[in-house]
This record gives sequence, C-alpha cells and structure tokens, in this order.
Amino acid sequence: MIFWTNGPQFRFNSDGVASVTEEEDGVSPFYMEVEINSPMCRLRPGAACELETDWFPTRTDSQFHGVTDAGIITKPLRVATLGNGKVKLAGSFGVFFQGKLVAHFYNEHGSSVARLPVAVVSPTTLVVLDLETAPQGKPTRVSLHLEDQNGLDRGALQEVPISTGENSLK
Repeated sequence: MIFWTNGPQFRFNSDGVASVTEEEDGVSPFYMEVEINSPMCRLRPGAACELETDWFPTRTDSQFHGVTDAGIITKPLRVATLGNGKVKLAGSFGVFFQGKLVAHFYNEHGSSVARLPVAVVSPTTLVVLDLETAPQGKPTRVSLHLEDQNGLDRGALQEVPISTGENSLK
C-alpha cells in the first residue's frame, strides 16, 4: 500500500529521528489517498498475476470515529427519548453506497419493534442526521443500517442504546 497526503507529514531522517513537516500557506483541506499497487507475486516468463479490487469513496469531514462495511462514522450516533413516544437521532456518516438509512429499533429483550427509513443517502454527500421519529413499542436500542438502491442491507453503521432525555444528546 502507498499513502499520499497533502498535509503535514511524519518523517524519519537517516538517524531515525522523527519530525513533522511544516504546513504550506494556502494548502487545501487535508486529503489522504491509499493505493493498493498489486499483490506480491513471483512471476516467471510468460506468467501473470491479477489483482481484483473494489473502491468505495465517500464524503467525510475532519472527524473520524470508525469505519464499517456500510461507511465511515464522522460523528457517532446518539439516540434519546423525547417523550410522547418520540426518539431523536443525531450523528453524521459517509456512506459507501447510494440508497437509504434505516433505523432498526429493538426492545429490552432484543426483539425488533420497528424499522423506519430515516434518510435517502449518497456517497457524494456527507449524511448529517438530526431528526425525530416515533417508533412503535418501547425501544431501548437502535441499529442504523444502510440499504442500497436494490434493497440489499449493506450492514450497520452503528448500534447504540437509547438514552433517556434530550440532555443525553449534548
């Protein structure tokens, strides 16, 4: 793998002493790219070696809190009850597939009580959740999943317990 960046860099000199390079004036926002060049193959005359790979670019901001099969967590999911059966969901994510985010709500016994679409999403736009919804039942936990355009569940972005009260969102 090769890593490319446009920001300050961590380097070692010939004596093994570490330093951080200075940032240039007018530098664009920090950017990092990772390349996979090829697998290590021993090639004999006439032989071939193949590398099949998939790339999943997405939008993000300056924060990074984790990555899943579905996308990147930029602001962790926070969920709290607001009263009158309403629940507030807040967080931000970069998704790897176009589709929709679906909140799966579970009760204290782990049984599904509701499944609600909460946002239409695309890898080209950072997903910022700040919404209220009213799931059926008495959910105690929510799992936020990404479903692609074909309805295939690409996995959970995050799963968290539901806190009591709006103050828990701060």
